[in-house]
Amino acid sequence: MPTGRIIKTGLTDLYDQRIKKAWSIGWEPQDEGYADVYALIDITTEDFRASFVSGFGQWPRKEMGANVAFDSIYQGYDVTITPATYALAFTIEKETWQDDPHGLLGQGLSRNLGQMGRYTEQVLAAAQFNTAFTATAVSPWMSGGDGQYFLDTDHPIQSGGTYANKPASDVDFSVTALQDSLLRLQKVQGPRGELQGLKGELVVVSSDQVWLVREILGSPQLPYIETSTPNVAREGLKYKVWAHLTDSDTWFVRSKMAPMQDGRPTGPGATTVCVWRQQPEFDRDNVFTSGDREYKGDMRLAYGRLDWRGWDGSAGG
Repeated sequence: MPTGRIIKTGLTDLYDQRIKKAWSIGWEPQDEGYADVYALIDITTEDFRASFVSGFGQWPRKEMGANVAFDSIYQGYDVTITPATYALAFTIEKETWQDDPHGLLGQGLSRNLGQMGRYTEQVLAAAQFNTAFTATAVSPWMSGGDGQYFLDTDHPIQSGGTYANKPASDVDFSVTALQDSLLRLQKVQGPRGELQGLKGELVVVSSDQVWLVREILGSPQLPYIETSTPNVAREGLKYKVWAHLTDSDTWFVRSKMAPMQDGRPTGPGATTVCVWRQQPEFDRDNVFTSGDREYKGDMRLAYGRLDWRGWDGSAGG
């Protein structure tokens, strides 16, 4: 079991003169681009807080000679997203790094430290989607919200009623399930019950569904049937295969993303956010008393959502 202090007595093979090449297990993590499912926000405060108010309702007809109707607005819910610190370090004992015959332990391991930092970002980014059907918030980052699961059947509408961003009974990804999802996005209601008319843009699936999503979105005709009916559900859709989704048959559809402005989403679809308090930083120091070398990487970030609108999907059948 690693102890955090690397010493040559535990690496006898590395110092064997017969070993001509030494290498460490490592890789360049694939850039899964979680920026296509999150709006990125940089902050200089300890947390990110957001609140919204509804707009006005539909204009009523005004009869001749009657007074104009007045309307008010609704206070929405608040969300607080608090970045947490993630860090890792290791120490190389003095004689160990001095005698390292391959130059592997300093530069090679510090590179791997950076790789695992990027890997950590990806794992944390997927957490909100891995708990989308089971948790009302993503601990320990987020508090507030509407009190529902990220994808649920009864999100409250401020002016009254509820709306679903998932099917009543979870279903596997298929042409029919995709069509139903796109229709729910089209009929999403705003705080006053107004139709949002969201257009699906991105399908997100687990690695286990890569062939399925390629078959469905890559076929000009409806797949798996003999007729040549056009596959109109695929129009305008891209897909993302996300290896860090832990449920093999979960899937999501995101509406067209809107850009962020002044730290706020300017429209539905930009409501899932990655909040950075500190980008990854790396440091190295020598220990005065022992001559050991210490390497450290740390970062502060959080993931959360400002609203449920803009996303639809299912936990699978």
